[in-house]
Amino acid sequence: LLTSYLVLCLVYVWHSYAHGSPWLFSDELEYAQISRSIADAGDPTIRGAAVDNPSLYAYLLAPVWWISDTGAAYTAAKYLGAFVMTSAIFPAYGLARLVVPRGPALFAGVATAAIPMLGYSRLIVLEVLAYPVAALAFYLMAKALSTWNRYWLAATLLVLLVAPHVRAQLVVLWPTFAVAAAVALLLGPGGDWLRRRWGPVQWVAAAVGLAVLGHIAWRFAV
Repeated sequence: LLTSYLVLCLVYVWHSYAHGSPWLFSDELEYAQISRSIADAGDPTIRGAAVDNPSLYAYLLAPVWWISDTGAAYTAAKYLGAFVMTSAIFPAYGLARLVVPRGPALFAGVATAAIPMLGYSRLIVLEVLAYPVAALAFYLMAKALSTWNRYWLAATLLVLLVAPHVRAQLVVLWPTFAVAAAVALLLGPGGDWLRRRWGPVQWVAAAVGLAVLGHIAWRFAV
């Protein structure tokens, strides 16, 4: 697994080598300015104007701008993106390992870190950090709901709290976890009593409630 991670990182580092300048200007210039202001003064700003609730990605990226040469700093930002975004291989492997043996789980992890979206790793965009954070959240949710261990649950809640501060759309992970927990409880041993006593009205009400919850999550995501 570690070897696969390192090989993929080298591929993306090589891929970014010829990427000489930002091209997704609306995003890359914005996050570059915010992260540079954090590196310079500790406060997130754009041309002197304060930025409310900046992404944690800006703080992750900020140290690269301590490099005095701008070109070298930009290269370091691209290399950092390669290593951070490719780290999605680890939670993806862990998630797959919950249901399949090591071989197929390794394939799932490598496939997660080898999709075309990893081309974003050479850009200064939120996806660089949001992708592995989302993968980690899914792994922790599955682990927590399969064990109901308080430590796994605590880790899951911590990541769910942090995730929207990486990318706002990741707030959708909260209703995802709520629905998954409800299904796990319903289908588990503790749901026997409920399944025996619920009638059509209760099931319809539950379905409507889940639909409303899904609609709220969709509105937050968009």
